[in-house]
Amino acid sequence: MDLKQIQSILSEFDELRNLTIQEIIKEIKKEALTYHDVHKNLNEADKQCVFNWEGSNKFSNLFSEISVLIEKEKRDLSLKNNSDKEVV
Repeated sequence: MDLKQIQSILSEFDELRNLTIQEIIKEIKKEALTYHDVHKNLNEADKQCVFNWEGSNKFSNLFSEISVLIEKEKRDLSLKNNSDKEVV
């Protein structure tokens, strides 16, 4: 999944469209808590619970993809910094 695909998923969540990665992660964590709370009280399940569950799965997948991109960016930056040191 590339950045355009992630942005496409995010566009489904209007309130997340212009957030930074840190803000998105905060939303992901908030949604995960909702998911946990919903499944802790299955007797109160309704359409909203189903929405939260589906949303949590999307957030979980998105969070994984963002984590991979962040780690790749860190590695790339580290490699660049190491190559810069060798040149100097």
